[in-house]
This record gives sequence, C-alpha cells and structure tokens, in this order.
Amino acid sequence: MSSQTKFMPTIVESSLKHGKFWKTLTGNLKILLHGILPHKNAEEPPNVFSAKNITEDAEFLLSTAQEFYKEISERIEFLEEKGFKLMTYITAVSALPIFLLSQEPEGVYKWAIIVSIILLTLALLISLRCIGIKSQKAIYIDAIFTFDDTGEVEPKNKSKKDIIASLINCAVFNQNVADNTADLIKATRIFLSLGIIATLVSSFFYLSGGPKKKEKEVSKAIINFNDSTVIYKFNQHFKMIESMVEDSRKGPAVSVDTAKITP
Repeated sequence: MSSQTKFMPTIVESSLKHGKFWKTLTGNLKILLHGILPHKNAEEPPNVFSAKNITEDAEFLLSTAQEFYKEISERIEFLEEKGFKLMTYITAVSALPIFLLSQEPEGVYKWAIIVSIILLTLALLISLRCIGIKSQKAIYIDAIFTFDDTGEVEPKNKSKKDIIASLINCAVFNQNVADNTADLIKATRIFLSLGIIATLVSSFFYLSGGPKKKEKEVSKAIINFNDSTVIYKFNQHFKMIESMVEDSRKGPAVSVDTAKITP
C-alpha cells in the first residue's frame, strides 16, 4: 500500500535560506557602498554596433531600435521622478527626529536620534544624485550626416543602417545609466527604511519617558532661625499691629510708643 505521506504537501519553508539570506545581505551592503561612494562617468562599451552588424530587414530593426531607445529614456525619467518622491518622503520623516533632538535627550535615546538623522541624511544625499541625470546619450547630427574635417566636402547623409546602429548604441549606453540610477534608488530606499526604524525606536523612548523633561522650578525663600525666641518676638509684634488696627476702626487713633516694643 502507498504511504499517506506521499500524497501530502511538504511543509512550507522560509524562502530566505541561510546562503540566500547572506547573499542578499552582502548584495545590499555593496549597493549601500555604491550609493555613498563617488562614481565615475558612464563609459562606452568596449564594442559598439555598426552598419556591418545589420544585414537585412532594416525597417523592422529601425522601429525596434526607436522603441528601445524610447523605453530607456522613459525609464530614466521614471527613476528621476521616483528619486524626487523619495526626497520628499525623507524630508517629511526627518522632521520627527529633528523635533526629538530639540528636546535635549540623553543617553541611548540621544544616540538613537543621531543615528536616524545620519541615515536619513545619507538617503537624502543619494536621492539627489538620481535627479537631473545629464550623462544620457542622444542622436545628434553626426549620427545622421558624415562631415569632412577639411570642410571642402559637403556633408552627406549616412545610411539607414548607420542610423539604426547609432540608435542601438545610444540605447545601450542609456540602459547602463538607468541601471546605475536604479541601484541608487535602491540604496536610498534601504537608508530610508533604516532611518524610519531608528526614528521609531527613538519615538518609543520618547513616549516611554526617555527624555528628562525640565520641570518648572519654583524658588522658595526659606528663613532659618537659630534662636526660637526670635519667632516669639515676631509674633508679639504681629499681635500689637493687629490690636492697633482694631482700635483705629473703633475710635480715635491711639498713639503708641514704639520704644516700648522690644525688638
């Protein structure tokens, strides 16, 4: 007889295994370092396409190259817009740790706020690198006409295959720029996530009474008397003044010899 276990589904396991988790972690660390460190300018690939690589069906290749070039340009615009939105989110989140820092925190609570501000600042700086990308490559007149350096020969238009090859080369170059921008966007999101976590931790310390709030101190004047007889003499003076006030209300003013009042 067949065993029942053969017809039972396997236990659901975690998709992040040890090796895959470590690989993901190291990959994210590389992206974070890539986002922080300065970059070189984008370079041309070692080999570029030419008219010799296009043998037949030029019309189809032309429409495909144009669509390829258009999609890459739209992707770069989308990434720039995403970087601008991330910059807006970072600015909004940064208001909370800045407010918490203004409360003059101390200890671990203070360092949690400082760490969150550092992470959010790095995210903001990286997001700025995703806006206004200027290293894109586009078709120019030198890709359409052939010019003579001497200037004696009139410019001549290039063949359709040459223009197709130029479009493909520009699209490949811009694809590399878009991939690099996507890595910067990912680094920004990671730093933003870490900054939000640190901000939540600092907010937890704040709500649980972490910061030492300054209480309003009321100054009180305390007079210490070493001799108890001084207090007794003060009481006598107060009683004498009260009797004088009462007598003045009942009849004519009564003259009192202040010399009789012993200090």
